[in-house]
Parts: sequence; C-alpha cells; structure tokens
Amino acid sequence: AAEPGSAGAVSRKRGSVTVTKSIGGQGETPVPVALTAADVAALGNGEILVGAVATDAAGNASSLGSSILRLDTLAPSVAIGASLAGDDKIVASEDDAFVVSGSTLGVETGQTVVVTLTSSVDPSRTVTLGAIVLADGNWTVDPPVDVSAWPVGLITITASVRDAAGNPAAVATRQVLLDNSALDVIRSYDGSNAVPTLTTYLDADVVGVDAGNLEAVNSAVALLPPGVTGTVQQVQAVVDAYRSVLAAADGAAANAPAMPGQVFAALGVSGVTPGPAARLLDDVVDAAARSQVDRVAKLQALADAVAALVGAAAGGVPPTLEQFQRIGVQGVDANNLKAVQAAIAASADDGSAIETLQGLQSLVAQAGASAADALVR
Repeated sequence: AAEPGSAGAVSRKRGSVTVTKSIGGQGETPVPVALTAADVAALGNGEILVGAVATDAAGNASSLGSSILRLDTLAPSVAIGASLAGDDKIVASEDDAFVVSGSTLGVETGQTVVVTLTSSVDPSRTVTLGAIVLADGNWTVDPPVDVSAWPVGLITITASVRDAAGNPAAVATRQVLLDNSALDVIRSYDGSNAVPTLTTYLDADVVGVDAGNLEAVNSAVALLPPGVTGTVQQVQAVVDAYRSVLAAADGAAANAPAMPGQVFAALGVSGVTPGPAARLLDDVVDAAARSQVDRVAKLQALADAVAALVGAAAGGVPPTLEQFQRIGVQGVDANNLKAVQAAIAASADDGSAIETLQGLQSLVAQAGASAADALVR
C-alpha cells in the first residue's frame, strides 16, 4: 500500500516493448491502471511482465513488485462438422444416436462448447448440450442425440464457446435434414399403398435390395405385420432371408447350403414346422427356378404342398397331384397317384422318409413301379 499523496509507477513489458503508467497513491485502496487501445496494440497478445514501484512523500522508493499476466484479445472460433451423419441427412438407422461434432481454434482444452439442436418444423423440439474441447481443438457431443421422435424436416444446430479469457467465438450454425420416413413407408406397406422403392430402402439404410429382388422383398413386407418391419434390423433380416432363398433357387438341386427354418419364418411363410417339413422345403427351394420363389405367395404354395406331404405321412389328408407337381416331384400321374399316396401314408409318421427331395422321389419311383406291375398282372 502507498500512503496518500505518494506516487507509483507501473510498467508492463512484453519483449522489447515497455508501457509505463504513473498513478497517485490512495493508501489501501486499489488504484486501477488503464491501458489505452494503443498500449494494448503495442504490447500484443501473450504473457506480459507487470512491475510496480511506489515512492512515498519523502521520496523513498519501494522494492520492485512484479507479476505475470496473459493478454488475450483474440476472438476464438468454433465450427460444426462439415458432413454430420455422413451426408447431413439423418436416416432411420441414425436418428436415435445422431453424432454432433466439430472443431475450435484458439480455445483451451477443457472449455465447453454449448450445442443446441432445434427442429425447424416444431421449435418446441429443442435440446441444449455441452461438449468438451479436446487437446486437438475438436469436440463431440457425448452421448449422441436421440431425434427419433422429432418430425421430419430440417434441424438447426448452433455451437458457441468462450476461451479461458472469456472471449466469445462467433456462433456457428448448420442445418441437417431429418428424414427417417423411409422406414415408415416400409413398415406401413400392405400391397395397396405407397410402394417402397430402391431409394426407400437406401434411405432406411437397408442394404442388399436391388432391381432384381425388389418386388420379391416387397411381397414379403406387404404380408408381414408392422411390428415385424418396424426397425432397420428387422427389415434387414427380411431382405437377407429373401436373398438367401433367391440365391438357392437356381434350378439345380443339392448345390446350395441348407437354409435354417427361420429364413422362411422371416418371410412370413407359415405351416412349416422344424424338422422334416423344413428340410424338405429347403430341398424344394434349392431345386426350384428363381421364378418359382420370387413372391412370398409362391413360397407359401410350396410350403403348403410340403406340409401336406409330411402331414400325409402321419395319417393326414393325402396330397394332391397338383401338390406333387408344384414341388417338382417327377413320375406322379393320375394312374399311380393312389399308390404314391398309400406309400407316403405307410412311411414313417414323422416324415423322415420324405424329408429330402431325393428320398421323396425314390419313394414315388418305387410306388409307381409297384402300381405299373399291378396293372401288368
């Protein structure tokens, strides 16, 4: 403290530049030392050595007091990532975990970027979050933002930050498009409304749909309840299942890996129980032409025929000639149909004797031969 009436000199030095200010003493009362714009410009940003010497009324000078301060008048900057969600478009597979990130310049590690998202369609849908600036100046909102319940349309994102000295960055603004309606189109399709297109599946982030299987996939989607096609993962399972079926159906028997029973269930094909029926249907599809399985209705017809055959082995209703022909069994006609039906009824009740197309064909051949011998006699 300098006694009233004494004088003081305060110097600020950065490099070779020194700025000195003289002030009058006010005892214990702090006296502000003001720098002009010219002083600040002369000193420049960075660490500044501050020295002070007080002289009392008798002319006695104090020892030098010093300290170091940092002059920071540079405004920092903040930016929002250039391609959020990869293309500034939030689709169904991304809407529950939308990642917002960006970068800063002139902002110290640990500062908080304030990020706000607001729906342009419904401004009441808004959320403000914080993201920590990392050592490289980058930042990411963590955890990601869930906008799955927001309306389709533009979302405005703003980001603001201050450096440690309190200097604010200009607010960064960016817009992204929320378009998760593609999944709604798929989920609600029933064969009579808006038809999912290749673009629909692409926007829903479902892979594997192409011009060659689109109608097949749609035939399954139309029949499945919305609860089975309500997520990207569920729709993808349908697509993967139909691709397996179409890949197997190349018109050549026994050249494709066995398909698990859930493949047919995923497509909404009913009436095929695990075991012989599922194995026989798998064999039938493997030997079929693509055109025989490119709609779920066609697959269901094959499944019904298979179920009838396996059921007949357990004493059920005998299969018809059309059902044999439908699944590609050779050698059955009106003359030997009853003999073939009887042979199936006499086989193992569990259907194991006809669980492969080869086994079924062998049984038919034997029954047919027996029927022919009977006619000769």
